[in-house]
Amino acid sequence: MPEKYRLCIILQDMLGASQREIAKVFGCSEKTVSANVSRGRKKLCEIYKRMEKEQSSPRKEQQSQ
Repeated sequence: MPEKYRLCIILQDMLGASQREIAKVFGCSEKTVSANVSRGRKKLCEIYKRMEKEQSSPRKEQQSQ
């Protein structure tokens, strides 16, 4: 995941910073922060689903043996 997405998610969701505060830190618009958070969340979901799929695959192979 790109660092800018990760940092925006951490600042907003974990530390409670507003998009306005994050925009000031990075010197960008609130709209850019909003897009970064949205894209980061989407990427995080993709990563989670891929990891979940990878973890369930060995179990299925073991059960069939």
